[in-house]
Amino acid sequence: MNAVRELVKKIPPLRRLRRRYSNYKLLVTSCAGAFLIGLLAGIHLAGLGSGHGGSLFGGLRKAVARTFAPNIVVAGHQQDGSFVIANFESVNDFKLWTVGAAMIEVSTEHATQGSYSGKVTFYSGAKLSSVNIEEYFESRYGMEDWSGYSALAFDAANPSEKPIRMILQVKDHYGTAYKQDVQLGANESRHVVIPVSRLGGTVKVNRISQLNFFVWDHTETREIYLDDIRLLPEGAA
Repeated sequence: MNAVRELVKKIPPLRRLRRRYSNYKLLVTSCAGAFLIGLLAGIHLAGLGSGHGGSLFGGLRKAVARTFAPNIVVAGHQQDGSFVIANFESVNDFKLWTVGAAMIEVSTEHATQGSYSGKVTFYSGAKLSSVNIEEYFESRYGMEDWSGYSALAFDAANPSEKPIRMILQVKDHYGTAYKQDVQLGANESRHVVIPVSRLGGTVKVNRISQLNFFVWDHTETREIYLDDIRLLPEGAA
C-alpha cells in the first residue's frame, strides 16, 4: 500500500482522485476496474479489425459471460466419442434451456435414452414459441465447436392425433442460422440425424451459439417430447 501512496503522489491525475477517494482500497479497485474494462474493449476492437467482431457491447457481454457464467455441468463427452448436449437425466439439462411462450419439463414418457425425456409445451397465442440453448454455448468452448463431429442427432415424438411441423434452428456466433423442418405425423416418433457437413454449408460449425426448437404461428397448444440430443462422432452417421 505504501507503493500505491508514492505512485499517487507522483502522478497528478491520481492525486486528484486521491482527494475524491479517501479510501485507498476504493481507489485501487476503481483503477483496476477501469483497466479491466479497457482491456476487454481493446480485445474486442482487435476482433472488429480482423472482421470477426460484433457490436462493442455484445463483445463485452460475451467476454464476461465466458468468464463468469454459472458452472452448469452437462453430460458432455461419452466413451463412444459422442457429445451429449442434453438427455434430460439431470436437473442441469433443464438449466440449459431458455423458453419463449413455451415450457420444458421432465417426463418419463417417450424416453429413448435413460429414464427421462424433455416434455416441451408450445403455447398458442404467440407468433413464435420456442425452447433454446444459447448462453451456455457462448460460455463453454467445448459446446460451441462441432467441427470434429459427423452429425447432430436427437429424438422427437408427437403424442397427438394431429401432425405438427417443428423447426430446428442452429445459429453461429456471427448470427447466421441454419433451419430445418422436422415434420412429425400423428403419434409419430423420429430419430433425426443432420450431418455437420450440411450445417457447415450455412453456419460456422466451430462457433455454434444457439440450438433452437420452435413452432411458428400456432393456433393451439401442442406438446413434443425431445430426448438424447447429441453430437455423433466421425463414422457414426
